[in-house]
Amino acid sequence: MPFLMNNTIRFLIFLAVLIFISTTMALAQADIHFEEDRYEFGEVKEGQKVKRTFTYKNTGNAPLILSDLRTTCGCTVSEWDKNPLPPGEQNKITVVFDTKGKVGRQHKTVSVLSNSAQNPVAKLRLYGNVLPKE
Repeated sequence: MPFLMNNTIRFLIFLAVLIFISTTMALAQADIHFEEDRYEFGEVKEGQKVKRTFTYKNTGNAPLILSDLRTTCGCTVSEWDKNPLPPGEQNKITVVFDTKGKVGRQHKTVSVLSNSAQNPVAKLRLYGNVLPKE
């Protein structure tokens, strides 16, 4: 009987540790927060490149990983640090919009795909008007 009780106690301890670990892991989540997610660049001449840097912070309690940045067209490119961002830290995403062949009102979107619990697909937006070359 003592042997059976020892195994039962061991099993209960193992079960408690397993529940603790799974609960702790479920609570550890990354979250992304941008200082600003929109940029109005005003009026520019066709052929100019509009560059904007967006600052973001990991407001969660697990490392934040940006898995991809997707743009609406080939005229917009983005650069970012692909390393995991620790909780509480900040980093930047640089977006460049090439206005060549893009006359008129413009609205460009960059989708930021991450492991953020609250915002797994954040949107960065650039707005403005491209004037024709003279």
